[in-house]
Amino acid sequence: MSAFLKLAGAGVLLISSLGCGEPGRLQVEIQIPLIEQDATGRAWRSVTLDSLHYLPGDDSMMLYLPGSVLKGPGKNVYVGDYGDMSVKAFDSLGRHITTYGQGMGSAPGEVQQMGNLGTIGDSVVFVYDSMNRRLTYFRPDGSLLTIDEPEYRFKRMVVTNSGRKYWLIPSDYRYREFFVTSSKADTLTFGRLLDENLHVRNKYLIPGDLRAYGEDVLFVPDLYPALIRYNSDGEVKYARRTIGAVGFEPPEEMVEQNGMRWPGPPLNYSMFVNEDQVVVLVRDNKDPRVKMIADYYDAESGNYNESVKLPDGLFLLLTDERAYEFRDTVVVVHRLLHR
Repeated sequence: MSAFLKLAGAGVLLISSLGCGEPGRLQVEIQIPLIEQDATGRAWRSVTLDSLHYLPGDDSMMLYLPGSVLKGPGKNVYVGDYGDMSVKAFDSLGRHITTYGQGMGSAPGEVQQMGNLGTIGDSVVFVYDSMNRRLTYFRPDGSLLTIDEPEYRFKRMVVTNSGRKYWLIPSDYRYREFFVTSSKADTLTFGRLLDENLHVRNKYLIPGDLRAYGEDVLFVPDLYPALIRYNSDGEVKYARRTIGAVGFEPPEEMVEQNGMRWPGPPLNYSMFVNEDQVVVLVRDNKDPRVKMIADYYDAESGNYNESVKLPDGLFLLLTDERAYEFRDTVVVVHRLLHR
């Protein structure tokens, strides 16, 4: 049994049974269709790490549980500290600039559970409190700017330089679409990736990472080898197959059990945009000794360029030729040296 389901603005989604031996199990596979890369395999670039400094760079403050790193439009770096539910900003030398957030709690300026965080312009910081379901915005000096209670149950939100917002809403069952974009009074939902006949909870099969690129948005699903670019009208600019997805197995819907099954760990872990370059962090399923790989793509076209094996198998986050390594209560900033 198989059915081809229309994917709005992006092709089709194929739902097919796995075979007679496993009744009631449906394989959920995106066929957008994805345009193949010209490269047939990864083009490796050798790099070494040159340790530059630590965050924080002095003893005037500390990090309790650093868990995310965000590079702003300037040279400042923002660290999400899940120990005290705050965002701490540092300059290019590791010196502490500002702390955004007033600790854990439900009062204005406090955060109960830090989810998505980001920047608007060069210094306005926003934090999504997934427990209290609200967005808190902070001024450049760290003081509270405003609080917003969005109507969407979203996984990620990004904001373009003009103020356009994009939301990834896989857990909002009121909508069959996966994305919302809004600018002033203009609001649009787009990206219907699942058919009306599928169990609505299967929107969870397509989580992923979302990043702004100009006024467009880039999306990398966790469980599928795809890099997709949408414009502000919800139209697909490109949908490219990512490199190195050998032995890929799509997730499954367990029909009789009314649940889902994932065949393995996420394929893609996170994505970063550095000007016209996209970096996608992926796991190497063929070589367990290599914990993570950074694949580089051209943001304008989605063309694959090259790949880097992260040295020593450490889990690192890459932005703008920098690698950020979490070590307990500090973040080590490395520079990537090309060999």
